[in-house]
Amino acid sequence: MFRDYIERGIIATSRPTATRLGGVTEWLAVAEIALAHHVPSCPPRGHDARAPAPRAGHAACPMIECIPWLQEIFAAPVDIRDGVFHVPDEPGASDHLDEGKFHEFRVA
Repeated sequence: MFRDYIERGIIATSRPTATRLGGVTEWLAVAEIALAHHVPSCPPRGHDARAPAPRAGHAACPMIECIPWLQEIFAAPVDIRDGVFHVPDEPGASDHLDEGKFHEFRVA
């Protein structure tokens, strides 16, 4: 679907999410198509809340959407300083919840 929209010039910015596309590999394919057609990508963070590292290093992504208030519930919050996303050195998606925060914000 993204290929058709991009090739026809229907969209000016792509906002793909890895979770809805079926994974990072599919997301990379969309990013490559967008890059080839000079269409910037800025995936929404709501669905891929903790997997920014692949996007941070891709030429199709001039920016990354960030939800600052969401960071505190994770054991290892993303490192954003002076408007720059610093890719973590450790492996993984950095998606482990801080158990204390999980219980603190639990509503049911």
